[in-house]
Amino acid sequence: MNGITQREQLPVRPYFDRTMTLYIKGIALLCMLVHHFFTFPDRYIPGIEYPYLVLFARIFQAPMRICVSSFAFLTGYFYFFNKKKTLAYSLKKDYQLLISYWTAFLVLLGLALLGGFRFQPKNILLEMLTFKKDLMVDSWYVQFYLIAMLILPVLVRFMPRKGIGSYLVGLVIPVIIFTVIKDFAPEGISRIAQTQQQWFTSIMSGYLAAQNDLFAGSFDPLRDRLKKPWQKILLALVLMGSAMLMRRFFTFGIFGGVLLSRNITFQIYMDVIYAPMFIYGVLTFLQQVQLPEILQKILAAIGKLSLPMWFAHGLFFSVAKEVFQPIAFLPREPLAVLVWATFLTYVLAWCMDKIAGFILKKR
Repeated sequence: MNGITQREQLPVRPYFDRTMTLYIKGIALLCMLVHHFFTFPDRYIPGIEYPYLVLFARIFQAPMRICVSSFAFLTGYFYFFNKKKTLAYSLKKDYQLLISYWTAFLVLLGLALLGGFRFQPKNILLEMLTFKKDLMVDSWYVQFYLIAMLILPVLVRFMPRKGIGSYLVGLVIPVIIFTVIKDFAPEGISRIAQTQQQWFTSIMSGYLAAQNDLFAGSFDPLRDRLKKPWQKILLALVLMGSAMLMRRFFTFGIFGGVLLSRNITFQIYMDVIYAPMFIYGVLTFLQQVQLPEILQKILAAIGKLSLPMWFAHGLFFSVAKEVFQPIAFLPREPLAVLVWATFLTYVLAWCMDKIAGFILKKR
């Protein structure tokens, strides 16, 4: 399972191909399902409990969230290789995401109505505008993405091609701007800025990794010193494991400043480092270990529908969870629940994707 493109002098194309990208997305989505199904016991309805997973939840809640920074990293990574870094391109991507989001919401709304739940028109409108999360409980990323895509074409115009300046513009300056907005703006805008402060740098980490050819230029020389396959597999596991576990113990770096006689703490979330570590670990592992063909197909299928699956699985933790959560947890045993819930989520996502694809093609 290669999937790694041959390098050229300049990073004119991605380090890995589309198939490998689907595998990464598939693995990230599975991490998300584990994260939401087994590390938030407070989300369970009465009758569903896993007391023997309390320690697991406490330890792995933060590490499993590497899924979010991985998706954000991929967004920035492939944005670098897009030739049209324009506002029009960003608006197009936002439109495509909104169609997928609205389609998913209407499907879940229909299921919730069939389950006997009723919703006020005002709340339906607010949720369609991403300002409420009764059904799309884990879809905060939509609002984040919509805003981030509008920022990207402006920010990259000011980014130096190489050197420390690119990291200053791509990582430090956004954190300063979002932190100032978070600390001084009204509550609603402050919450939006806080989300951008935490995750926008993961997008820029991907962009900078592509721009500076991080994988081929920095990671490959380290890996190539290892001659035996088992050594490279061990490196991959260490990179993935370290990236996940460090999220629990060292979430962000801090630097301070004073503005308008007010002390401000700026936080750069360390996912800017952990996400490329995790992704390179996945790439190296998949290069060295030939997965059974059926597993390759499953990962690719999940990766292809990772966005609607992200939307769909929220049904089991939404305001309608009393009806739908018992269905997802029917097998009871955690591993069986994960397999069953993944299947249910995939079926829902497949339906959502078909509807959204039809709408986008008709446009």
